[in-house]
Amino acid sequence: MPVLLIFSAIVINEVMSNPAGSESGRGSPGDRNEFIEIMNIGNDTIDISQFFIADRIVSDAIEPWTDVFPDTNAITGTTLIPPGFYGVILDPEYVDSGDGTHLQPYRFTDSTIVLRVDDTTIGDGLSSKDTVYLINQNGDTIDIFVQGEANKDGFSYERINPYLPADIENTGLSIDSTGSTLGRRNSIYIGDGIYIISFSLSDALIKLVLKNPGIHSVEDTLIVFDDYNRDANLSDDEVLFKQDLSIPPGDTLILTRNISPSEGVHLIRAKTSFSSVFKYIRIGDVVGDVVINEIMAAPEMGCEWIELYNTLAYPVSIDGWLLEDKTLPDVSVPPLGYLIVADDSTEFFAVYGMPESELITHPLSLSNEEDSVLLFTGDTFCMDRVVYTETERGYSIERLNPLLPSGEKASWSCSVYPGGTPGRRNSVFTEKNEGEEFNVYPRVFTPDGDGRDEVLLAIIPLPFVRNHIEVSIFDLRGRRIYREVFDSGGDVAYFRWDGRKNGGGQAEKGVYILNVCVKDFEGIKRVVHKKTIAIGRR
Repeated sequence: MPVLLIFSAIVINEVMSNPAGSESGRGSPGDRNEFIEIMNIGNDTIDISQFFIADRIVSDAIEPWTDVFPDTNAITGTTLIPPGFYGVILDPEYVDSGDGTHLQPYRFTDSTIVLRVDDTTIGDGLSSKDTVYLINQNGDTIDIFVQGEANKDGFSYERINPYLPADIENTGLSIDSTGSTLGRRNSIYIGDGIYIISFSLSDALIKLVLKNPGIHSVEDTLIVFDDYNRDANLSDDEVLFKQDLSIPPGDTLILTRNISPSEGVHLIRAKTSFSSVFKYIRIGDVVGDVVINEIMAAPEMGCEWIELYNTLAYPVSIDGWLLEDKTLPDVSVPPLGYLIVADDSTEFFAVYGMPESELITHPLSLSNEEDSVLLFTGDTFCMDRVVYTETERGYSIERLNPLLPSGEKASWSCSVYPGGTPGRRNSVFTEKNEGEEFNVYPRVFTPDGDGRDEVLLAIIPLPFVRNHIEVSIFDLRGRRIYREVFDSGGDVAYFRWDGRKNGGGQAEKGVYILNVCVKDFEGIKRVVHKKTIAIGRR
């Protein structure tokens, strides 16, 4: 049988049915720390001395708190609730030590009147399934508060708008860091205004659902803009469209519009005077704002780590993003810069020392054989996804260029150097410039200390992702006087020679043969370059 509600300025505003700590046992926090908060939304002071609070089973008389109360901010000894003030109905055992845990966890404001029930429990003991009733001195039910099925330890249910019925659409779990907001505005409060309830993007179609949950008609302007520089601030050149709105109390408006974004990743924001939302959208097969640039999945020493790279010329906040299904902290990746995400900073520093780029600690669990690494934004947009199928112990997996597609195997290689290159340009980095030739400058050099043409420079084009380079210099009788071996990635490598022999001493004036052999790391393929060079004297 439905309950007939009589209008009242006193409403149930918040219910703590699941306090932090154990839920059963004599003196448990789940018993003594329950509370019901009421609020006077009217214009006159109201005396609730003969009011009752009830669950579906038991009703309790509301009484003033007359004993000493530990929080001196609160008001005691009265049942008068002034306009805008709150009344918090407590279990009388709130001030007892109980089982010794979660003692008196709440903090009260100076606009809170502390009350109690006439029994040792509120109702029959509150649960999240209970509907709570407020009954006046005439026995009329003047308010009903409906909780949801979700049950989060230490978090209350709050009323979204105290002027609207407290049904399932007007209540929700507190999002306050303390778990409740007794004696102050609810953390999920929404009053008169036009709020964006949902926001979706599909290709070039924007769909917004807007609602005025208040008790008065509201006029406002909706602005949708493309946040090019990722700073969340609106500039004139970012506006996609504006729409004037007028929504009656309690009504909902569904709005759809087409936009024509260019190829790339876009951060689309929608805002009214009362709320704002955002969504990322990808047009075309392009990389994201922030990409996974290097992965150390199988370290020889130290910890696992992932390097992120910002492809934009603006800083990008990754606050609330997900990496390896875990939330990242409030930090920004610098423009065209790196951020190292390490599983254990102490182990990382022990191996690499202080890196050139910022480092954060974040739990990682990477497979040594094959795995996928995903980076999601706070609105569940997949900013980047990398799948690797093999690793080499002690070597990182590097991207050849941050702008190359994440999903192509050809975009990745093991690092040239053991330990990888965290926080700096990858060892296999390539600009993909074509037409670079093997060359030597100058062909005749004079290492005589006068500061001119002292060093020979060889520019070596690199045909492989990881290159093993052997440089040899022979005299005209075929004797090798100098040898140097090194590894490199990228487009080109550079070799410099100051004219000194391996065994020490300066090479004589004359003609020599420069021989360069470039092999892939497997030693299967090779490219050989030869040039005649000369050492002269001024």
